[in-house]
Amino acid sequence: PATPSAWRQFLASGSVCRWRQPCDHRSSSPRFLPVPPPQLEVNIPIVQLRQPEVINAIAHKDAIDITFDKYMLPSLLNTDNIYVMADNQVIAGSVVLLNEQHPYNDNTTSYASKIRFVPESEFTAKEITLTISNRVHSYADVPMAQTFQQTFDVDGVGVVEQAALPVPSIESGSEVLLGTELSITCPTEGATIRYTLDGTTPDCLNGLVYKTPILLYGQQQITIQAVACADGYNQSDVAQWTYTFVEVKDDLQTAEQTPQQPTKVLQNGHIYILMPGGQKYTVVGTQVE
Repeated sequence: PATPSAWRQFLASGSVCRWRQPCDHRSSSPRFLPVPPPQLEVNIPIVQLRQPEVINAIAHKDAIDITFDKYMLPSLLNTDNIYVMADNQVIAGSVVLLNEQHPYNDNTTSYASKIRFVPESEFTAKEITLTISNRVHSYADVPMAQTFQQTFDVDGVGVVEQAALPVPSIESGSEVLLGTELSITCPTEGATIRYTLDGTTPDCLNGLVYKTPILLYGQQQITIQAVACADGYNQSDVAQWTYTFVEVKDDLQTAEQTPQQPTKVLQNGHIYILMPGGQKYTVVGTQVE
């Protein structure tokens, strides 16, 4: 600063130098904050080491559905560790994984928390006893605390029912406009619907999970396959629906080309709303001539 007053203002502003004590810049050295090393393993899964338990087991005439409170190692979910006895005899059968899942970014490993023991033939004894050995392990390789056993009275119980077939909101074989929404429902309470659009067959482990109406689009036709899955039920049959697309004409005043309710359509890369009166609007409500 050129004047004493300016110098005092400079000191009052927070300078490290004090009045009449000039700074020795030659002895100063730069200081740097320590920087932690980069954390590369950002997707480390959280592993729970608590011992797994059987939540419930439900017997049917032709199966026993078993649910664990943790995902388990499938390699140990076999008939050596999970078996059913009647009249002191082991009943021949197999173990089926109902909700097999793969961990993130690893398709070679799988786990399951819901399984089904399926006998070679329906249970004929009045009472059966299910045994699940404590040799079964959770995904964290932790064994059950003790062997699980439960006896069932299967006299008069029914077989495992099949989930109802999914139902589309538009009948298969119909002609539709591009961008038409298709809803899917299932009469079976609590059922999850899985579907495909690429020609592959869905099942309870594969396919897109239906949550919101499907926007129909394509070249000339589209084929959708769907199944329904629910706890305590066998998978439904595969439903298949095909729809043919029709072009949107400029003249929308005829009854044949006018929708019966507000309908979304995809035209020239834009989504419009077609009204029953033939008017066309953008998605923000602006009418299109």
